[in-house]
Amino acid sequence: MFLGRLENTIDEKGRITFPTRFREILSEGAFITKGFDQNLIIMPSSRWNILKERVSKLSLSDEDARALKRQLYSLADKIDLDSAGRYLIPIELRKAGHLTNSAVYVCTGDDIELWNPELLEEQDKGMEDPAQLAKRFAAFDLSI
Repeated sequence: MFLGRLENTIDEKGRITFPTRFREILSEGAFITKGFDQNLIIMPSSRWNILKERVSKLSLSDEDARALKRQLYSLADKIDLDSAGRYLIPIELRKAGHLTNSAVYVCTGDDIELWNPELLEEQDKGMEDPAQLAKRFAAFDLSI
């Protein structure tokens, strides 16, 4: 399980260091793709393969299914670390995630998101009102 946040710099070539404490995600391989919130998503290969199986069953005649496939696959890339623990974020993914010289790794349990720090701050501001949070998440069964 991936927990926590960590900000890191992006060099002039578009490379970013993958945090040592999260490198277990790469033991089986990992993929990076465009997220749904102006961010990027990093998934271990095992989760990526489950997602790929589900998406492959969607009908090509469904407009939303085609849009989802483009969203997930058109900018996706495999993560390969160099000897310094860095990987290249392709330019189109950097554009999609609004990333320039830094990014924040945000753990979401099974995956890791990569955020532009300013956009993440905006997201966080929307999570400050307890009444709004209760209303927003009421539909989820979080009973334990």
